[in-house]
Amino acid sequence: MASNNIKNSKLPKAILILINIFYLVILAISAMPLLYIGKYNYPSADDWSYGEYTVKVIRNGEGFFALIREALRTAKNAYLIWDGRFGSNFFLALQPGIFGESHYRIVPYLMIGIIVFSELFVIYSLLTLRNKQSSPFIIPILVPWIIYQLMYAPFPVETFYWYTGSFSYTFVNGLALILYALFIRLAEGKASKPQKIFYVVLSSILCIIVGAGNYSTMVYAFLAIALHATYYFIFNRSKFKKIVFMLPVYAASSITSFLSPGRKTTFSANYSNGISGYGFIESIFVSLYRTFLNIYSWTNVTIILLVLLTVPFMIIAVKKSDLKFRYPLLFTFLSFGVYASMISPNIYTQGNTGGGRTGDIIFYMYIVWMIANLLYWTGWIVNHLHIEKLNDKIKSFWPIAYYIVIAGLLCLVIYKSDWRKINQYNAYRDVKQGWAKQYSIEWNERFVVLNDESITDPVFDKLSTNPETIMYTDLQDEDGYTWINVVCSYYYEKNSVTVR
Repeated sequence: MASNNIKNSKLPKAILILINIFYLVILAISAMPLLYIGKYNYPSADDWSYGEYTVKVIRNGEGFFALIREALRTAKNAYLIWDGRFGSNFFLALQPGIFGESHYRIVPYLMIGIIVFSELFVIYSLLTLRNKQSSPFIIPILVPWIIYQLMYAPFPVETFYWYTGSFSYTFVNGLALILYALFIRLAEGKASKPQKIFYVVLSSILCIIVGAGNYSTMVYAFLAIALHATYYFIFNRSKFKKIVFMLPVYAASSITSFLSPGRKTTFSANYSNGISGYGFIESIFVSLYRTFLNIYSWTNVTIILLVLLTVPFMIIAVKKSDLKFRYPLLFTFLSFGVYASMISPNIYTQGNTGGGRTGDIIFYMYIVWMIANLLYWTGWIVNHLHIEKLNDKIKSFWPIAYYIVIAGLLCLVIYKSDWRKINQYNAYRDVKQGWAKQYSIEWNERFVVLNDESITDPVFDKLSTNPETIMYTDLQDEDGYTWINVVCSYYYEKNSVTVR
């Protein structure tokens, strides 16, 4: 009786539309500082390395097919010489800066865009398997969590602004979520024949990209797909047949990446004294333990308030979805294992969970793991525990006072926190203090010299400012990592580039 009342509870359509608009406006406002500072963002380090051939195509006006040819050449060379992640390397050769340094400002739009779209798409695909009645509640459920991710991503420069690092990790991680959503849609959905063909082609491409991407995403995405495919194989062979093609495509891509001659070179260079991590079996247990510690350390008062803010919407959404949510303990156990597998490659090779861009996607997937488990447990409770006292509150969609109190507490906790840990504040500070603009002025002065064909051996002073939000690294003096200067000289076709 209780669950039927929940299912039949209604919220006036106009109010629900306003709630969705309100959350989207807040999301846009939250993203604005991060996007605005992007206009001061420019390529650096590996951006020059991967763009060496493609930028010459643009300068010479050789056309689209020449651009694709040189991007493929870059991916091939990287595969043979340095990096087996051919799934990413083709796109790294197409970094926006090759079209002109000012075009690099699009990078945060791409990265924030993939975070928002991929998480909305995967949760939407899961909750609307049976019907579309849950769809109006997706935005109120997810947007507060997405805003939290934008605020507290541990290394913003490597996840929002530096293209090579952010594409290889943040973007590919978003593609992995999209791949999983397509997996679900192919197995469970009732798509038309053209849609099925589109899903098969797109998911095959994503299997290649993700399967040959960064190892953290590669491992967890394969485990998620393989476990779900195993479930279908045991309980529903017809659904298994719809998605089985993904497994060999993904596996072939990953194996090809592992067998890369370039990967062996990278491994030898980075681990010349041998692997500094744990043994294979030990790495699994250490990964589980470290992941538990991560979850424990990240689950703070703000997270609890976000749970309280979004669970009321989840209660209605899961019931309207008509999903069963039968095995919450098993789901939490398996999803924890899949999530923990993200850090296993680094635990095995380095003995740590990884930092920088790896840490960013581990943080994002903590939020995704949290949302997925909240939805599953909420669904199980609503479907299996008849909580009579919940009826009246759900009928009225909870008191407005409840949301005002929770939202107020959430704002208070954030206001009282260390603002230096909030990415939007740091972006605002870098702009307000003039650091980002000065950084841009000095780089544009350099670009005039670097794009001058008559100057073959430019010498630059060090930058006077280092806006930490957007600056990954600078050209180096003789005591620094001078390989950055070398790849910069190749990119701009100079004999040398020096910093004094």
